Amino acid sequence: MEADKVDKFLLANENKFPDYEIPIHKLLNLSSEKERILEETRFKSPGKILLASIFLGILGLDRFLIGDWGKGIAKL
Repeated sequence: MEADKVDKFLLANENKFPDYEIPIHKLLNLSSEKERILEETRFKSPGKILLASIFLGILGLDRFLIGDWGKGIAKL
């Protein structure tokens, strides 16, 4: 992945990752296939997931939001 693409990705998703968890050196070395997958991935805001977990967690809806369908169905 090129440096300008890494910068654009980080600017678009800066509020979805803590600063200490962004591996910039790994982003620079991504293959084109993984780069495409990363660009297509929709990241969710941690604050929204936390609120859903607090208010709707008893129903298991927070598990559906993070993609853990099995646990979500089990909680229902």
